Amino acid sequence: MLAQAGVKYVIVGLGINDLAFPGSLTAATESIETENIISGYRQLIARAHQRGIRIIGTTNPPFENSFLDLGRPTPPITFYTREKESVRQKVNAWILSSGEFDGVVDLDAVLRDPSHPTQLLPIYDSGDHLHPNNAGARAEADAIPLTMFEGH
Repeated sequence: MLAQAGVKYVIVGLGINDLAFPGSLTAATESIETENIISGYRQLIARAHQRGIRIIGTTNPPFENSFLDLGRPTPPITFYTREKESVRQKVNAWILSSGEFDGVVDLDAVLRDPSHPTQLLPIYDSGDHLHPNNAGARAEADAIPLTMFEGH
């Protein structure tokens, strides 16, 4: 996106796979610490700002009970652990409070189940407890205030 002509804004929705995959789809030794993810965000922010692009961060949605079903006879691969949830919470807190992004959209708040905040709201769940369905994608889009795109 940085090499595209005329780009004025970028919305960053990265991090959930970095949190979820180690120990599931990738080796547990590839687990990512909070500071690694924040460092990656800071690099993206710096690169965008060098090119005069406003960068909007999004929080990472909940993923408890998430899985990847490869079909029989292989059992589904699961992603969630308390340790991964702790990192997700810390990263989200940084996204919301750091002030380093030009704007923030709290997709965690939009998609989470208020009665079980580590899970997607069932009406937004595609079925794998990780990806939002069409209604969830619509809720994400509706959560982006168009005022973020004024005056730049």
